[in-house]
Amino acid sequence: MDTDEGGTRGGAPATAGPSPVPAVVPDDDGTGLAPDAPERMLARPLAATSLVEAVQDLLRDARRTSFPLDLPDVAAARGSRDRLVDQLAEHLLPRLRELTAPALVVVSGSTGAGKSTLVNSLVGREVSEAGVLRPTTRRPVLVHHPDDERLLAAHPVLEHVVVVADAACPRGIAVLDAPDLDSVLQSNRTVAHRLLEAADLWLFVTTASRYGDAVPWHVLDAAAARGTSVAVVLDRVAPASVAVVRADLLKRLRAHGLAGAPLFVVPDVGPHQGLLPPAYVAPIRRWLALLAGPDRARAVVARTLRGALSALRPWVAELADAVQAQVDAGQRLTVLLDEAVAPVLAAVRRSVAEGAVAQGGVRAGWAALVAPGAALDGVVSRGGRPRGRGRTAR
Repeated sequence: MDTDEGGTRGGAPATAGPSPVPAVVPDDDGTGLAPDAPERMLARPLAATSLVEAVQDLLRDARRTSFPLDLPDVAAARGSRDRLVDQLAEHLLPRLRELTAPALVVVSGSTGAGKSTLVNSLVGREVSEAGVLRPTTRRPVLVHHPDDERLLAAHPVLEHVVVVADAACPRGIAVLDAPDLDSVLQSNRTVAHRLLEAADLWLFVTTASRYGDAVPWHVLDAAAARGTSVAVVLDRVAPASVAVVRADLLKRLRAHGLAGAPLFVVPDVGPHQGLLPPAYVAPIRRWLALLAGPDRARAVVARTLRGALSALRPWVAELADAVQAQVDAGQRLTVLLDEAVAPVLAAVRRSVAEGAVAQGGVRAGWAALVAPGAALDGVVSRGGRPRGRGRTAR
């Protein structure tokens, strides 16, 4: 097994992972985000509360935002709005409300990459269904240490997953086996993207034959743009091609702004059922154990939290531009409608003033009512005018 950038080499314990980074609190001027220790955020309840309230307000406004006009880029705007809602509701708010909750490690990737087998092998028993049928992971599985149950109790991802408590999962992290990003089922793809929005760290699993697929790289780009912590597992690599495939994958990671992402390589064991040999996943298990330590877990949480908060301003600005485009298009439509309706309204007014609206059927109906012997014969004169008595005004 071979790893790079914060993993392990030659089976030695990992000594580096995502480097510790401070938590985030608002700048004094409110214009940006400044690094600080996680404890400082906890020691400043007013600042933390203000940040939570600001994110709550943003979530409320994002949910109310709609794009009713089918402009050329409206599908992208609607998708961006939905992703923003998921990011706020599934990650930022839960994390800000409970900074001490375990770091959520979402295991995701392409179809058939071996995600469920990897999760089962890391835990040491089958907790997530694995097999050759696709899609395998129809119901996501979240594995956590039993002592972390209370800290995860209010997390919104619990609505979408099967929860398994197992002491083999290091305390301080929770491992989530997510559906395939490119699943044949739309429902699976939707859940997979929602769970990734909730991740503190994304463990991207791919294979020697699938690491060039476009869909996962598109999601990786979004994760890098938001500063999400990412690690990569290259699975099912034939020993003869390890050097070539690993070098090409590292090149791609650098090109996508992920040069510092830990990389683990799992050799191909051929057709098999059950767990991977313990030695194949031992470096990943040791790395996760190190990551679960209080300082490292909090560092991963803080890094992703800082990246997510920093990404909000351009994200919201992009959506604001899309909303403004809707407003501008609505105003143009109003002008065009006014211009189209104006001559029609003018013609209607002329017709009413000239009595044209009383011609035809209206006039014939009125004539029938005032004809001799008709119901209105007593109150309407032969000329069609109401009968009445002349009075002299005094």
